[in-house]
Amino acid sequence: MFKLNDDRPASPVRLNAGGSHSASNAGGGSGMGGWIKSLGRASSELLSPPATPAQSNPPLTPQTQSQSHSVASALHAAAAAATGATAAAAAAAPGFVSSIVTSVASMPAHAAQTVAAIRPPPSPHMRDDHPPGLSCQQVLDLFMAQKPLPKGATVAKNIVGRFTRGGVDRKDSEMLSFEPFKKVCWVFGSDTIELMLGKTPTQAMVTAGLAKQWIRDWLDDGNEHRLVLMPIVHPDDRVLGTWDNIFALVQKHYGMRIYLKMFPFFDELKETHIKDIDPRARLRYISELPVTDRYNHDEFYTPEKILKMDEITLYDVRGFMYHTIGRGYARDPNGNTNRMEYIVPNRAYSDFPGLIQHPITVSRDEIQNFHLGKNLTSHERCVELARRFKACEALRPDSTLAEGIVGRFIRGFKPEHFDKLCGEPSTRAAFVFGGDTIQSFMGLSASQAMISLGFTREFLISLNAMKMSHKLVLFPEPEKCKQAKWENAMTFVKDVYGNAIHAKLFPHLPELKAKEYEEIDPNFKLRDIANLDFATRTSHPEYYSPEKILSLKTVSLFDARGFFYHSMRCNEMYEGIGYTQARNGDDDRAEYLVENMKITTIKDCVIIDVEFFSNELEG
Repeated sequence: MFKLNDDRPASPVRLNAGGSHSASNAGGGSGMGGWIKSLGRASSELLSPPATPAQSNPPLTPQTQSQSHSVASALHAAAAAATGATAAAAAAAPGFVSSIVTSVASMPAHAAQTVAAIRPPPSPHMRDDHPPGLSCQQVLDLFMAQKPLPKGATVAKNIVGRFTRGGVDRKDSEMLSFEPFKKVCWVFGSDTIELMLGKTPTQAMVTAGLAKQWIRDWLDDGNEHRLVLMPIVHPDDRVLGTWDNIFALVQKHYGMRIYLKMFPFFDELKETHIKDIDPRARLRYISELPVTDRYNHDEFYTPEKILKMDEITLYDVRGFMYHTIGRGYARDPNGNTNRMEYIVPNRAYSDFPGLIQHPITVSRDEIQNFHLGKNLTSHERCVELARRFKACEALRPDSTLAEGIVGRFIRGFKPEHFDKLCGEPSTRAAFVFGGDTIQSFMGLSASQAMISLGFTREFLISLNAMKMSHKLVLFPEPEKCKQAKWENAMTFVKDVYGNAIHAKLFPHLPELKAKEYEEIDPNFKLRDIANLDFATRTSHPEYYSPEKILSLKTVSLFDARGFFYHSMRCNEMYEGIGYTQARNGDDDRAEYLVENMKITTIKDCVIIDVEFFSNELEG
């Protein structure tokens, strides 16, 4: 139960699915019931001009039209404040408020000043000026000493936090976010801060919802990390991270033009999962590029990009939300989304009274090796994963046992077929799956695991019928292990196949990234050649070996795609975004490129036999 400043009891407030507030109000004299009556009377009087000799209202000019829309926005915000919702939610809601706002949008200019002065009662949302609990400094002292929250203590409810990054010499690290288009930032609340206490900085970042891959990337980019804690003094500086509030913030920070373009998609955006909007995960791929690269990318959604578009789609709106608004910390290591996440303005540290920040040290070793209260070696983790896979034991959702471990299922008839990661004699590259995939198939049988990776039952039945043996190889990420994005695949060519081949292929990188496979090879000729037996395909005149590329005076886009298909095993399913989808399409998993190494040379490698069960394949 919140309490208003005038000590009147507030309406009970509960969180709906999605985090928005709803208020119950039994009486009509206060809250939304009473206020909406006065609003109705006021707007009715304003919409009816005083009795004067008959005359028509002057036409709306751009200036008066802007005033009217501002009044409409004020009414949205006022209605939202009275209910604990948002302006966008009020605008979307059917009923009396929407009819008033619709009318106000075209009201005569003479009403503008009066309606703009209408104010609802104070909102209970976020009103907590001097809450009890630990202060920012007390929280930071506990955090740096890695001490847990004392028994019976709480963190003050108005304190929020954020992990920031930036180069050591960067002045822009003084902003909550150094990215130029970010006018708002995501922060976590006191509930997450309480869970972070008693943990190392690395463990705390994971607890707050940051993926270990992101933390590693930050380190690789030479960034330093800081923990920022601040009390929210003014309630309007913090809103819950709901779609309703995000739309209201778009209007506030990015202007009415962008807001009006996006608002028709409001309901659909709330109801549609991002994987249905962006099944290829292009938005995430672009967001994970280096800062300069993504801001220069044609598919990066800035405010300017939206304003230049004559028409926009649901995908465009989601792209703007993803790239310009960003992502929050809602999901914890267990996959739960019951943490409170908020949005605050992106300002300089000095603009938040009481803000404190402190550098923290993140350990690369700890990212990978800290499990169940102790540090395991990479080999010990591979052994434990192999044991659990054979025993069909699942991992806890918050386990990081598989972090930094990669693997591959290999098959063959003879011992020499298992000498390398990939049995294809001519290839120098091998695809491996990452820790997220290993985590996903723990607890499954071997056949279920391979089906989850995309192998069909029919294919596995045919391999079983041929008495082909299978093995699972697990090993720590090697030094030359890159997520299988087009940029990294091209770098791999340079490192492994040499500068001459790289120079011939590199000019085609933009088109390889931009075009679907079917646009380059509509008749699937490359696939047909790849499906031939080894001797036939390698002698085929259109089999793209390194030698063939070197022999060509000019290399076409088709030739380049042929090399990646035949020599690097980037088949028609390869999209170059660094992720592959599970067969059911429910999840996307990271995939990596490594050199096709001899298994006996791989440090800390563990290899186990894999057995299929016929009844599972035929079921």
